[in-house]
Amino acid sequence: MFLNELNDEQKRAFLVLASRITQADGEDSSDEQEALEDVCAEMEIPFEFDQRAVLGDIDVAMFDSHRARVIAALELMRFLYADDYVHEAEVAEIRAICHALRFPEPWIATMTEWAKRMAWAEEDPLDAQRSEYHAALMTYANRVMDDIWR
Repeated sequence: MFLNELNDEQKRAFLVLASRITQADGEDSSDEQEALEDVCAEMEIPFEFDQRAVLGDIDVAMFDSHRARVIAALELMRFLYADDYVHEAEVAEIRAICHALRFPEPWIATMTEWAKRMAWAEEDPLDAQRSEYHAALMTYANRVMDDIWR
């Protein structure tokens, strides 16, 4: 959705962060592996990362602008809520990432809600109501990225 706006270093870092989320519950599902591969295809980067980076400290230094930080957080939230099952450990991991990105609790709550609503809107893109809501969610996301309310 917004991942192509990131530079190559940010895309590789996003893949590491997304991998942290998929590994947080201790399970290695083929659906999660496929989701990571899809993210790489969307970002047009190879599906390769250093596992030590996934297991190490959260590194978000390369997300050096408000827009890049919001893109990373929204896309990670979207990634988390894309399927029907969300594990508590995955939620804890994404919250830790959002804190590392320096988002206060109200922002984290808002981005979480955005991702849940986006998942609903994307369930049936041919449904006119969902399509209209999807467009409104995209407009909202762009406003948050542009930081017009700060």
